[in-house]
Amino acid sequence: MRVLIIDDSEDFRVLAGQLLSIEWPDIHIDEHDPTTQGSLPRDLNLSSYDAVMLDYCLGDQDGLELLRTLKQRPGCPAILFVTAHGSEEVAAKAIKLGAHEYLRKHDLDKQRVAMALRSAMAEKHEAMRSDGSERTAPLLAAEIEAGGAATLTAVAPAANAAQRPEDIRIGGYRIMEAIGRGGMAHVYLAQRLKDQLQVVLKVLDGKFVESEQFLQRFVQEYATAERINSPYVVRIYDQGFTDKHIFIAMEYFPMGDLKKYMRGLSTEASLKVFYHAVKALVVVHEAGVLHRDLKPQNIMFRADGSLALVDFGIAKLLDQTNPLTTHGEIYGTPYYMSPEQVTGGKIDARSDIYSVGIILYEMLAGAKPFTGASALEIAEQHVRASVPRLPAATGQFQGLIDRLLAKQPQSRFQSAKELLAEVAFAMKSPRVGI
Repeated sequence: MRVLIIDDSEDFRVLAGQLLSIEWPDIHIDEHDPTTQGSLPRDLNLSSYDAVMLDYCLGDQDGLELLRTLKQRPGCPAILFVTAHGSEEVAAKAIKLGAHEYLRKHDLDKQRVAMALRSAMAEKHEAMRSDGSERTAPLLAAEIEAGGAATLTAVAPAANAAQRPEDIRIGGYRIMEAIGRGGMAHVYLAQRLKDQLQVVLKVLDGKFVESEQFLQRFVQEYATAERINSPYVVRIYDQGFTDKHIFIAMEYFPMGDLKKYMRGLSTEASLKVFYHAVKALVVVHEAGVLHRDLKPQNIMFRADGSLALVDFGIAKLLDQTNPLTTHGEIYGTPYYMSPEQVTGGKIDARSDIYSVGIILYEMLAGAKPFTGASALEIAEQHVRASVPRLPAATGQFQGLIDRLLAKQPQSRFQSAKELLAEVAFAMKSPRVGI
């Protein structure tokens, strides 16, 4: 096996070489430092390598531009794009330019590097098969088999990739059935082959794979959920790119979502669900994330009854300086959007608090507070209509609802922690009986 490492950091080249040598003691590693050695020789036979590890920051040279150049050269193998300073935007650009995989340097360990290289070898193997070449490296088959679930293939995705379950081919997973469809992705129940774990595969719709903005959002969903290590947030297992598909593998919730249960919940059960939803919101906000799409469909239940938030596709980092949405853009689900969200204004944690307040109202009243014949009508009510009254049976919570759904953010609870304390107090009330 042969790998080329292109990086201006000697320390990283040594580290990467060591990590690869642990898994493959006989591996042959070539190194190239553009800052001292200049450009790669034009006569370099790239096809002699099983993979290239390419850094994003190469002194004065742009790693993305070098990626573009290398992918245009004949025989270029899979390129593992690595960076210590990148972002979801850089990841999306790298994948669009043909990078096999995007790796963050601070996340690298023996397992992650081995996974990426096995994936790269699988791509080379598939390319050899597709052009009718003989398999000249018997080691490939053994390494691919050893890779198990890590065996993924990845090049620039096809724009019109089929989305039927029988057409989805993702190494390491067996597609069982289609279970849903979102605004930009198809969702499948799948089985992870290495341990038979049931997972959900979220696969980006083929018509969006050429859009850098949607690629960024898809990569961000993985990165955002992954950074929040809590039982209150969906577990993310994997993200990958095949020759046709971009996917995220995540936790499967056998009990379904809150929408399935909310109309039949008692007052006591509604308060308990709301309490844990707010606890989840505390965790998310403390991680520096705004969810921005809280709704019953994004509150899921495990077999033990515990809940978790899912779908961070339009989430926003509180400290994000280069957001994927800007002032004036509107994203979310109309029934659950805050007034400032529907008008494209600046939002903060209090917008999520408004959305979770809509969910509480729906549980207590058995109906949404604001409805209409169009999204515009619903949005108008969020901005101008008075908060409707709860039924008499749950009228004791009207004060809580009024504060949650206040039109002005400064009139709501100012943080999820503050709200949590109020809900905990309400749950202890003899009137609730919890």
